[in-house]
Amino acid sequence: MASIKNMVLGAVLLWAQLIAASPTPIGGDGGLLSLLGLGSSRNGDKNASPTPAKSNVKAKSRIVPNSYIVVYKNTTSAADVKAMTASVSSQLKKRNLNKRGSEGQPLSTNVRSFQINNWHAMNFEAEASMALEVSQYDGVDYVENNTWFSIQELVEQRNAPVGLQRLSEAAPVGQQTQKVDSGCRTTHQDFEGRATTIANFVKGERATDANGHGTHVACTIAGRKFGVAKKATVKCVKVMNAKGQGTNADIIAGLQTVAEDVKKTKPRAATMNMSLGGGRSQALDTAINNVFKAGVLPVQNAQNVSPAAAPNAVTVGAVDANTDQKAGFSNFGPSVDINAPGVDVQSCGIKSDTDVSTKSGTSMASPHVCGLANYLMRLENVSDPAKVTALLKGLSKETDATVEGGRRDTTPLIANNGNQKDKNTFLDENGPVKGGAQGNGAASN
Repeated sequence: MASIKNMVLGAVLLWAQLIAASPTPIGGDGGLLSLLGLGSSRNGDKNASPTPAKSNVKAKSRIVPNSYIVVYKNTTSAADVKAMTASVSSQLKKRNLNKRGSEGQPLSTNVRSFQINNWHAMNFEAEASMALEVSQYDGVDYVENNTWFSIQELVEQRNAPVGLQRLSEAAPVGQQTQKVDSGCRTTHQDFEGRATTIANFVKGERATDANGHGTHVACTIAGRKFGVAKKATVKCVKVMNAKGQGTNADIIAGLQTVAEDVKKTKPRAATMNMSLGGGRSQALDTAINNVFKAGVLPVQNAQNVSPAAAPNAVTVGAVDANTDQKAGFSNFGPSVDINAPGVDVQSCGIKSDTDVSTKSGTSMASPHVCGLANYLMRLENVSDPAKVTALLKGLSKETDATVEGGRRDTTPLIANNGNQKDKNTFLDENGPVKGGAQGNGAASN
């Protein structure tokens, strides 16, 4: 009976590999092995994601052929993790020799190991049959497909309308923020030398931003003219290519880099922005929760399912800064924590060190909150990410600025530095001003 079951499972695995190149709607935890009942954690992990933010566009998962992410049980010792990883590595050197995957690509013999706090995982390429074998190891919690993630498609417009100033800092102070995205044009003059790239996980591309998304986001967080936290140090981790695409495994590697860097540098305040999304990934959501435990506040845009559904992430919806109307492209639902400007946001471009670009998307909303959270952590001397989340929501509730025409199942809160008591009054460095003003929530110097 067992042999028949294995034959059936093997057939399903083979079928899934053959259709891997086609976009596939996510119905469970995301990935091929969830079809077999192996995608759900055997730990009963309390950090499993709640109901994700709903989307106007159905979330889809695109499988990376023959690539798998293996997550170990919480009870698996470090010694056993090391032994199992070594065993898989040894098998790959034999089984993948001169082997090609379902799309004719040569299979790697390497194993990538991940560790964030006490959470362990690995990524490897193999035939489906080996992935099934590894999923049965005693120390393995679950196996899921490695999938493609992407940044939100952007709408670009030159000479766009100006935005809000309800997020600007009145007294700039220095702090540290991490950005996991498409890289960054660190030489742009708006960064004033405060931006660096600490890792690049995109094969075949230089560490600089070849897409424009990452630079725009980073500048909204900490640019001199366009940023919220104007003196913050920005550390960029490149996981998205020039087309705005990256794999789940590369994103997890980026998260590991963030956790390691924060552990090493011990900043007084640490926030992380991830303006990207894809189908549901339990491995990614759990990795983000462990970054949170490491003392970093993760901020993501309300797009698709993961990572916006991770319970310890601040999920940001988008509003039009001029009207406070919910943006038509913004996701909704109980997992959205707060809203911020995401329509016609002006920030840095990548064509030159003085280039300015205007874009729209929930990707443009989350960096406003990331910058504000980072600023508040230093201003209020708060390092606990959970307390910062509560502070963000508390300050928003003190004002009468709420989303116009929003949904009942989605928060009406709009991110605010707490100084805007009147919906039509905004704060800049010189005090309150009436009506709309310059920038995207950032006062000019």
